Amino acid sequence: QRWRWSGAVPQAALLSALTFGVVLPVCGHRLLYSYFFLRSVFLDAMSEQVLQESLQRGQDALSFWNRASAEPPAFKNLSLKPELLVTVVTTRRSEARDFHYLLQVMRQLSAILPSCGRRRCAEVLVCDVERGPQGNQDASLLEAQFKVIRRSPEEQLQNWELLNTFEREKRDYVFCLRRGWDLLQPRNMVVLEDDALPTPDFFNVIAHLLSRRFSRHTLYVKLYHPERLQRYWNLEPYRLLEWVGLGLVLATALLRVPSWSPRWFSFTLSWAHLLFFTLYFMAAAELLGRHYLLEGRRLSPQLYAVSPATECCTPAMLFPGNSSLRVAEYLDASFCTKGKAKDTVLYQLMRTLPGERAHSVEPNLVTHIGAFSSDLNLASVYVSDAQYNRNIYFEPSPQAVRLYLLYNHWLPQVLLYVFIVLDLSLAIFEEPAVFPLPAWATMLVELLCLLVFSLRLVHYARVVPPDKFWKDPKNICIIAVVTLALLDMIIYGALKASSFHAVRWSRVLRPLLLVNVTEGRQLRRAFRSIRNALPQIFYVFLLFMFSLLIFSLMALKLLGKRGLKMAGGAPYFSSYLDIVFDLYVLVTTANSPDVMQWGRGYQERRKDSEEQAVSRVVWKRLVRLVQPHMGSGHRELLWSVLDHQNQGCIGKSAFVQLADLLNIDVITLKSRPHPLRLMCPALYLSAPSRLICRLVRHRAFVMVYDLVILVNAVFIGLDEDNPLIALSEWVFLGLYLLEILLKLYVFEPRAFFSRHNLWNW
Repeated sequence: QRWRWSGAVPQAALLSALTFGVVLPVCGHRLLYSYFFLRSVFLDAMSEQVLQESLQRGQDALSFWNRASAEPPAFKNLSLKPELLVTVVTTRRSEARDFHYLLQVMRQLSAILPSCGRRRCAEVLVCDVERGPQGNQDASLLEAQFKVIRRSPEEQLQNWELLNTFEREKRDYVFCLRRGWDLLQPRNMVVLEDDALPTPDFFNVIAHLLSRRFSRHTLYVKLYHPERLQRYWNLEPYRLLEWVGLGLVLATALLRVPSWSPRWFSFTLSWAHLLFFTLYFMAAAELLGRHYLLEGRRLSPQLYAVSPATECCTPAMLFPGNSSLRVAEYLDASFCTKGKAKDTVLYQLMRTLPGERAHSVEPNLVTHIGAFSSDLNLASVYVSDAQYNRNIYFEPSPQAVRLYLLYNHWLPQVLLYVFIVLDLSLAIFEEPAVFPLPAWATMLVELLCLLVFSLRLVHYARVVPPDKFWKDPKNICIIAVVTLALLDMIIYGALKASSFHAVRWSRVLRPLLLVNVTEGRQLRRAFRSIRNALPQIFYVFLLFMFSLLIFSLMALKLLGKRGLKMAGGAPYFSSYLDIVFDLYVLVTTANSPDVMQWGRGYQERRKDSEEQAVSRVVWKRLVRLVQPHMGSGHRELLWSVLDHQNQGCIGKSAFVQLADLLNIDVITLKSRPHPLRLMCPALYLSAPSRLICRLVRHRAFVMVYDLVILVNAVFIGLDEDNPLIALSEWVFLGLYLLEILLKLYVFEPRAFFSRHNLWNW
């Protein structure tokens, strides 16, 4: 019964095939934010249409403000402490000067400002951050109707070119925040970039947001988020809950209402059918596009959704209360770079600072009209680069950005990995082979792999500037490997055709492809870490070998003439090289575990102790019994460490630390003057005496005697029957005695022969 056409399973399969194979592709093939959008067919035409509409709006706005410049100013008289201040940040756009983005935004604001009744919805400021000598012509045109603020001439003369683009944009943003607050001290502030066109219900929704309780405790509210990043398939929890809730509501409504169900409808309100339709509606909503479902919320300001803020982007921001000052201070304390723009900095600060929150509004309250805005168009790319730790310098042109997005798409990356694995696995099938295949088959597969690698490299060359591409040694290495592989294939084929023996020598170069491709950055980091650690490892190895050679020399002199034999009768410790090898084997293979049963027993007894507190008197008596030679100052130091709250007693958790504290070597140093300084101060403090003291304390003195020890070790290994070698020992003995006398002259004798300097004894 289940597999009959009247059953639930065939109907579910048919419904899914019709919905996802026919209905949704037909409905969504022209929707820009749908998965079924035919990008290759409609994207260029749609982009051209949007640009033409924006150009027409810009020309209309230019005509509007040219006519308005002759009329009395309607928005220039500003009131102090307004309920809402809208600051529009603008700069000159040489590439988009015909679009007049600023004029479009200001015309839209002038149209919706009277929508709040008798009073204007907000006061409006234009913040012109242009620093070039040509100036911002659109801002100059608006000065007849709006208040325009700019930097002082002294600030504009600063050397801004030394800063990167992201830091300059951040400082411009902070300047507009501070100047707007200092000028009017508004209760709330909205900052718009000059390519963020407000929607008709802009001020009504903001008034509703400010009336809600969350606005009193938020740092900022984002009024825009890129539409293509508004999908359900996102790691943000609230979207996942919204997605599941939408599927459950629609599935329950479909199965619960009998009048909606025709006779042939075989589904009931069971868990299996409810789960199927929940997943069905969730998939349909995601594939069609969440952006279009959000548009239904524009029916009323109360329907707008408020959710935790996302990372990208900042074309429209609401700062309730005086939060704009806090944001300005936070941004001033940070330095922006690529991958760490002001939106990323704000998001990270909000996540790390205690008590700070941020929110986002959906659907968007502004429309992004800036087709040439590098900050907004590239924001998602830079965020993605920072998220996946990519550091690829690419051209910021629209074509290069599209190629870059395609380059980082998951499908080309997976195909690249597949062909790299296939290329490396050819060694199993090539002569000498585990599973031999004809030479033409393996060469054909390798030729296909090399073609894929070459196409990937050409794609990368179209993304990055030519000078960056040819200066990157990884690209040169890939080109060299591909060229050598092709040359090897030609030589191998020619030799095989002539019945000569041949070997594919280029196979050893194939792993270099895995290391040098863009996706192999983790392997390169691993090799780089190994390379950086090699010098330190080499120094330790040199010290180890030096110690081994010295002790081998000592063993030769002490045991070489005693005629030691091994168990088999072979001589033992008879020659220097044999001693070095034997000691090396002993050092690298010997094992002497340190088993301390008494310590474990003490820990067990300490764990079983039921005493919860130990007084200071009892503790001191115990320490005096354990360490009778410990001074009173040392005991007081240990007690202050355990009883840091000065309670006069310690608990069990502090008492069990006593064993660890007793194992810490504490050195008590007493500053005593040198006896010669007390007996002969004139002699000891004279210029020659001070010179001797400086020489002995200098690092070069230690290095000289280290060299003397090394030379002495070499002389020890020489023939001691030679009278010159025997005489040299007296020279070295004299040098060592001179070192001792000089150190006794410079350092205080009791400190020199203290128990902490047993080496001097």
